[in-house]
Amino acid sequence: MLMMMHMNQQMSLVLLLSFLSFRQLTFAQLQLHPNEDVVVRQIAAKLGAKLTNFTVNPCQSRKLPIITDKTIINIINCSYTEGNYSHITNLQLQKASLQGRLPPELANLTFLEEIDLTRNYLSGELPKEWTSMRHLNTISLTANRLSGKIPKEWGNFANLTELALSSNQFVGSLPITLAKLTNMIHFRISDNSFNGIVPEFIRGWTKLQRLEMYSSGLKGPIDATIFALENLTDLRITDMSGPSFDFPKLITKDMNVLILRNLNMSGSIPTDIRERGTPNTLDLTFNKLAGEINSIDPEGNYIFLSGNMFTGTIPESFLSAMIFPIITLHRQLVVLIADYNSFHINCGGLDDVTINHTVYERDGGAVNGASFQYDSGTNWGFISAGDFMDDNGMNDNGYVVKANPDTQHKLYSEARASPLFLTYYGYCLENGNYTVNLHFAEILFRDEEPYNKVGRRIFNIYIQGILTWKDFNIKEQANGTGKAIIKTFNATVTENTLEIRLYWAGKGTTCIPSRGICGPLISAISICQGKSLFLHDFDHTSLVSSYVILTRHFNFSGYMAPEYALWGHLTEKADVYSFGVVALEIAGGRNNASHRAKNDRVCLLDLAFNLQQKGNLMEIVDPILEDKFDKEEAEKMIRVALLCSNADPALRPTMSEVVSMLESQTIVQEVASDPGIYGADLQIKQLKGYYQQMQDQSSSGSSAPNFASERTRIGSSTTSAHDLYTVNSESIYSINKSAQDLYSVNSESIYSNLPSVHDSESVHLNSSEMS
Repeated sequence: MLMMMHMNQQMSLVLLLSFLSFRQLTFAQLQLHPNEDVVVRQIAAKLGAKLTNFTVNPCQSRKLPIITDKTIINIINCSYTEGNYSHITNLQLQKASLQGRLPPELANLTFLEEIDLTRNYLSGELPKEWTSMRHLNTISLTANRLSGKIPKEWGNFANLTELALSSNQFVGSLPITLAKLTNMIHFRISDNSFNGIVPEFIRGWTKLQRLEMYSSGLKGPIDATIFALENLTDLRITDMSGPSFDFPKLITKDMNVLILRNLNMSGSIPTDIRERGTPNTLDLTFNKLAGEINSIDPEGNYIFLSGNMFTGTIPESFLSAMIFPIITLHRQLVVLIADYNSFHINCGGLDDVTINHTVYERDGGAVNGASFQYDSGTNWGFISAGDFMDDNGMNDNGYVVKANPDTQHKLYSEARASPLFLTYYGYCLENGNYTVNLHFAEILFRDEEPYNKVGRRIFNIYIQGILTWKDFNIKEQANGTGKAIIKTFNATVTENTLEIRLYWAGKGTTCIPSRGICGPLISAISICQGKSLFLHDFDHTSLVSSYVILTRHFNFSGYMAPEYALWGHLTEKADVYSFGVVALEIAGGRNNASHRAKNDRVCLLDLAFNLQQKGNLMEIVDPILEDKFDKEEAEKMIRVALLCSNADPALRPTMSEVVSMLESQTIVQEVASDPGIYGADLQIKQLKGYYQQMQDQSSSGSSAPNFASERTRIGSSTTSAHDLYTVNSESIYSINKSAQDLYSVNSESIYSNLPSVHDSESVHLNSSEMS
């Protein structure tokens, strides 16, 4: 009997193994259903993907047969079989740089459960047809260029549990039909342009575990019952306008992440929050909360309470847990001696950097996490706060970042970043007006792949507590990644302290180039006493056009390029010359034509070239400024002005190159004019002789030299050497037949039409214009 039972067990085992082997073999050989084979081709075409050899069975390769590289996520699962065919249940195409649109044909994959197209370059609207997919439970479309409204038909998804639409361009209100999505577990709509109030129907999503609305565009009030959802463990709502409301009552005891930032929230922190367990991440920054903080358990990893009205002392438990830097309760700095009038910081840099005798001091000592840094040897410090979330700790060292590859100037090769806010303080400063130069370069984002172009770093700039630039975007302002740009502001110090705060208001992507990357980034700071007189934020092309129009209309010879004054030959490079003269006048605070030094120099331009040869270029700066200006910026502007006013038009830069040099995107070129032209004994006779020599050497046979720029290239604004305007060269030459005539000009008529160079508001964008 026992032997019989043993034999039966062996036979059953053999049959079971045989069945499993047959089942596995059968499954391995199953082909994708013919209908879905056609659909996959249609989907690939709509998404903008290029198909490769389609003879490979996607259900066996577990990939969509498209041209990809190894960095993308390309996954297909066919976990549902019916008869002799398999059906696609999961489709993931992340970081594939797909540039098409969302395919309505996806609805023909009737067994599809998940669609993940995160981090692509897709555009267009959400297809209504998708709602027919009865098995679909997950839709992730984060970080694309999708737009339009959420269709009301999207409330018809029967089994949708996760919807991620963050970092797109959606508008409109959330349709009331979404109330039917009662199986919703994760709902993420951050970084969009929705409008209307937070819908009350969310309180009916009783299974909801994660609700994420960073800067979604929605407004308050927020229904109090939403905070009471008992399964909610991850709640993130930030930067939302609306009426004031008290700290909400929370029901769940398992809250892991609670972010209620900049919501006009008032009242005090409930005393029972400790009993329910302080969340691992608690961010209540920039509200109007008051009272003490004793009810918070300091055991949480990340606690951010800045920008409130808390009172009392910091509990000893916080001090022992080293949480005090990120609480940053308001403290009045005590200034004993105020004798500083400048400071310069190499933000994130591990070494000091010297540029034109100005030392940018390193701040690279603090590299990890929220931090507070103060060095008794300097008159500045900074506070950094925030956590790069959802990154599995990959960005723990991301508070100081480096360019990769490192092709930047030393000042821009490293930078300080923060996922929440970054505040620099200057203290012990003399009271008065100051010029604030903020240096930026986007060194983390790279536009090599289309999906990288979706990446946006957006933050607000506050100076002395005043919002001076909302939604600042480094890449947009610099016209690309890896390009340096300097933004200049004026500030007033009245209590010996200057504050610069960069704040992430929830806008921009949080998953490009990798998850967690967001918030402000800055390369350097330069602060000097005195208002700015230099043109960082001007549209330089528009500026020079205004001056050139004046010179053409009134024949202001002091601003004419030599080839125009002598030969009547007018090209874009003559405009560049005019700009150079005007820029030099702004720096020198005097008129080019009216300048007469003791040695009777012909003009301000001649003096500048002479000082350049002697190495004393800064002597030309307006003495009324004394030393209350940014010497680095002044020298750069003067050198650019001299480059623009080069005697040889072929050596003058284009206006686009001028802008690039003024904004420190490129180095100012070292090109000197012929010493025989701009030397110690410049006379108009020599100038005419120089151009006569050029004419004699010209093989064109024309009545004026050919001033074609040898530096013209693709992307340059210079198009040709042909005249851009019809000019009577004889009449011009007859007007300027002597050295006195060449530089004669009615300075009063010029400056009656132009703002004073000492009026900083006339040559510098103020904060309201920039915001």
